[in-house]
Amino acid sequence: MVKSSIVQQRGFSLLEVLVALTIMALSLASLYHATGGSVRAMVEADRQTRALFLAQSMLAQYPAVPNGGVRDQGLYDDMRWRLISEAWPVAGDSPPVLLHRIVVEVEWSDRGRQRQLTLASIAPERSELR
Repeated sequence: MVKSSIVQQRGFSLLEVLVALTIMALSLASLYHATGGSVRAMVEADRQTRALFLAQSMLAQYPAVPNGGVRDQGLYDDMRWRLISEAWPVAGDSPPVLLHRIVVEVEWSDRGRQRQLTLASIAPERSELR
């Protein structure tokens, strides 16, 4: 008489383990890619915010423009800025106060690409005391 024994298998087969590891690797890769994109976007937003604050602070230094206008440039951290003013034409008769258009340009490099932010404002010409 031949006894048949049924062997119960416990655990996972090698194929099941490989499939599970492949799924886990693909999931982790997509999470890593999404997280990396978020970090890059956050760094870019931070630089744009710093450029905006720099441009706003440069405009705030000139509530009134000296006679002859303003031309200035410089570096702040990794950002290059330039400030230029020019006379702003006013229609009609000559106004009692001359106006100037002030433009601030801030440039920086982000992952090998040049970025630029430009802000403009209008300010009166400062009357010189004699």
